[in-house]
Amino acid sequence: MAIRETEQDANYQRIESFAQVFREHWQPLVQHAQKKLGNTEAAQDIIQETFVVLWNSDMLSRPQEIKMYLYGVVRHKILDEFRKNEVRLRYANERSNLVEHHYTSPDQILLTQELKNIIENEILEMPDRMREIFHMKKHSGLSIAEIAKALGLSEQTVKNQLYRGTNRLKERLVLYDSSLVVFGLLLYGVIAYLKD
Repeated sequence: MAIRETEQDANYQRIESFAQVFREHWQPLVQHAQKKLGNTEAAQDIIQETFVVLWNSDMLSRPQEIKMYLYGVVRHKILDEFRKNEVRLRYANERSNLVEHHYTSPDQILLTQELKNIIENEILEMPDRMREIFHMKKHSGLSIAEIAKALGLSEQTVKNQLYRGTNRLKERLVLYDSSLVVFGLLLYGVIAYLKD
């Protein structure tokens, strides 16, 4: 029974020591953390976590070291908070860049559709052989040698037809509106569509 009472007395003393340290250091620690963080709620959360760390340590038995210990724990908790915020900020920036990258304005959609229509109409107006070669290259992805073999033409003839077809498209786009062509080519990669 005496051992149990001794343990209870020790626990009671530990609780009293903790309460005294809490009363003495809570407000100065919150003010210190608030200055560093600029946020009272976050500062209070950190100080609460600091006192949990204190309770789980053996520092209550060393009262002369408690103040330095508490400020050290607070410093580490604040640094952890800064690291978390940096990660959150980086993540938010990446997500916002992703959203910006995938967002297409209505103007961009209309311009893209208009440019596609111009290209498709010009391809339809090409002579039959040129249109056939152009489709084999651009839509089927065949090489010049494969097109030449399939159509029984020389590779040079295929190259010439592709060159003329590409120039027709470029000229048609320039006639449409050269500023829109440049914008469209840069923005949507239509130029890749026109390349051999």
